[in-house]
Amino acid sequence: MKVALLGLNGDFEKGTGSGIKNYMYYIYEGLSKSNIKADKIEFKKSRLLQRSPWLNNWLSFGFGTCAKRFDGYDIVHNPDPGHKIFMRRGKYKLVTTVHDFREFFDPKAKISSKDDLKQRIFVTLVKKSLLAALKSDYLIVRSTQTRDEAILLGYDKNKIFVSPSGLNKEFISKPIQKRKVNAPIFRVGYIGGFSYSKNLIFAIDAFKHIKNNDMHFLIYGKKALEYENLLKYSAGVKSIKFMGFAPEDKLVSIYNSFDAFVFPSLYEGLGLPIREAQSRGLPVIIYKYAKIPKEVRKYCFEAENPEHMAQIIKELKENGYNEKQQKKATEYARSFTWGNCTKSTLTAYKKAITYA
Repeated sequence: MKVALLGLNGDFEKGTGSGIKNYMYYIYEGLSKSNIKADKIEFKKSRLLQRSPWLNNWLSFGFGTCAKRFDGYDIVHNPDPGHKIFMRRGKYKLVTTVHDFREFFDPKAKISSKDDLKQRIFVTLVKKSLLAALKSDYLIVRSTQTRDEAILLGYDKNKIFVSPSGLNKEFISKPIQKRKVNAPIFRVGYIGGFSYSKNLIFAIDAFKHIKNNDMHFLIYGKKALEYENLLKYSAGVKSIKFMGFAPEDKLVSIYNSFDAFVFPSLYEGLGLPIREAQSRGLPVIIYKYAKIPKEVRKYCFEAENPEHMAQIIKELKENGYNEKQQKKATEYARSFTWGNCTKSTLTAYKKAITYA
């Protein structure tokens, strides 16, 4: 079997800080060690559209695929559905990985609170790319939720394969740090983006209800999108600290510094930070009414509102995290490995060829 993995220059590099790019790196690495021939094909980005990266990526990938024939390949795999194939040339089975259908199923699917032209263009391009992905011969999705959404959009359920992405080895191999009950300082963490739908304002409101000086909220993420608005909104609350970007080689030690983890996102196709936190033995609190896959939210605490989240945090500080519950959550989170992801991807390839 011969497989072509498609991307743009740099898409398959490790440690880019992007969940999709991380997936692309580990999928290519896993396939390279398997018994199939896997080639990564990277298209060059245009120098003329550097000021508009989304449009640049969309057009560079699209026109790149128009000029490329894939003769001799059994499978052509597009691991980033944000990149649209404009024209198919050659006889092969097209497999696309869809990470989520946020723009169709999240009513607040916008990157910032501004309703500007730039954002509308971005959402339009993403929707067009996702609709194009639904014309693929087969889909790989990262959760049962995304599978069900694809079916609602009219895709054949028999041509969808669920293949959850894995955890990096250090999350599983390094021992879990023991945490003291009622420690002098109780640290609650968040690692993720600052887009509007991440709903971080929910967790900030929770900490506005916590008056204790011995409870800190440490927020990690790139200074982009809603960052400035969130910084202003939390001004005056001394317990809330913005810590900057969390580099990949520091992630495990950052998670280890927390006593609890909050992830109040409104919608997730997978929600990798939830499993990362659980793999480090942390209790995770999410928003109860968020659209998060059932297999990911399985061992989470669910807060109905900011006051409820504040209450859960206080109880965890006073009583600690139940050992049996912690063990179940940790073992479950650690069962999601890149090795398993590669195996399920190979199974999808083989079935795609068999079904032909």
